[in-house]
Amino acid sequence: MNLQNESAGWSNQGNVEPHRETLILDRGRYEILNTIATTPWSRVCEVFDTVKQRRFAAKLLSCDGPLPQTARAMWERERAALDGLNHAAIVHLDRWFQDGQKLVLVLELIRGGKTLSNLISECASGQSARPTPYWRIREAVSLISALAAC
Repeated sequence: MNLQNESAGWSNQGNVEPHRETLILDRGRYEILNTIATTPWSRVCEVFDTVKQRRFAAKLLSCDGPLPQTARAMWERERAALDGLNHAAIVHLDRWFQDGQKLVLVLELIRGGKTLSNLISECASGQSARPTPYWRIREAVSLISALAAC
C-alpha cells in the first residue's frame, strides 16, 4: 500500500484538521478523507470507497515499527474477533487485507455517539445522569445477544 504524504509510522498524530491524501489501494479504491485517531500502533481514517460509493472507517496498522510481530498479532486478534461477529450493536467489518507493510481493517463508519472513554469520563466527573434500570437491562440483553451470536 502506498500512502502518499506519509513517512514510516504515523506522522499525522494529533492532527484533527481534515486533509486529503490518496490511499493507493486496489487501484485507487480508497481515498482518505480525514484522520479520526492515531495511536503508536495504528491510524484510523475516514475513507471513501470508490467501488461501493460510500464512506468507511479504515484502521491501518503498520508493520514498519520495531515489533512487527506484535502489530500483526494485534491485527489478527481484532480481525478474527470482528470477522466472527454479526450484530446490530457491533461495528461491521467490511473487508480486511494486508498490503506491503500495512495491515488494514475496513469497518462500518459510525458517526456521533459516545465512546466508552467518554462515558467513563462523564461518570467519573459526575456529569452523567444515572441510567434507569430499564436502560441497564436493555443494554445487558443487547450485549448478551451479541456475545451469543459468536
